[in-house]
Amino acid sequence: MTNNCLDCNEETTGKFCSNCSQATSTHRFSLSHVFKHDFIHGIFHFDKGFFYTIKELFTRPGHSIIEYVQRKRVKHFNYFATILLLLTIGYFIKK
Repeated sequence: MTNNCLDCNEETTGKFCSNCSQATSTHRFSLSHVFKHDFIHGIFHFDKGFFYTIKELFTRPGHSIIEYVQRKRVKHFNYFATILLLLTIGYFIKK
């Protein structure tokens, strides 16, 4: 089974793109998945681009969110977890 990568459009044959490491089995965006998996996983794993996501949200918010919804997620930290983390940091800074 061969597909094209959603991020770089390279042909993929396994679970990940050999060019950019995007997973070939990305899931559709849903709130139930955010609460069950992404929130817990996102809080404890900073291996995705947290600072890249912050930069993109401030410089190109529409483009980066559209990429995330279109399942081009290899460079992005989970947006829901990012917003919660920023709110928490802001709360503690404000105090």
